[in-house]
Amino acid sequence: MILLAQALLINTSLEYLLVSNNDDITDQSVNAITEMLKQNRILTWLNLCNNDISKNGKLRIEQAANINKTCNDLLL
Repeated sequence: MILLAQALLINTSLEYLLVSNNDDITDQSVNAITEMLKQNRILTWLNLCNNDISKNGKLRIEQAANINKTCNDLLL
């Protein structure tokens, strides 16, 4: 998950992403996802349903998505 989020920092074409069925999304993964959301201005739809993300992790991801004005659809 960390490598995926890092790749999305430099991505210039991917607009939609579905990532599911990952066990135990760590704080480090959540940090990478939130950093990506703060910087990536291409991604408009991100689905992270069916992942084991803590309540705090989901909140942090939602907050980062609110900072990012282009990611309009976030599914947790």
